[in-house]
Amino acid sequence: MWQHMFAGHPSNFTENYIDLEGNCQIVVFSKKKITCKNKVEITGKVVIVESDVGNPNVKIHDEFHEYQIIADSWKCVEGN
Repeated sequence: MWQHMFAGHPSNFTENYIDLEGNCQIVVFSKKKITCKNKVEITGKVVIVESDVGNPNVKIHDEFHEYQIIADSWKCVEGN
């Protein structure tokens, strides 16, 4: 499945999809949309979101997790 999981993210925060090296992506929640075109430096808390194994109402039935970031602050770097 190529979707991000969402659970318990902060209200009034914007979801930002940040592409990482190696063809990966991470979700960053911030109070304002991250508008950097190249690299971004993010300060905040890394959280882990886990699948709800055994719940028949969810799409993911295997054990799965992903990391996300709740940003305290961010800034554009290197030519943004």
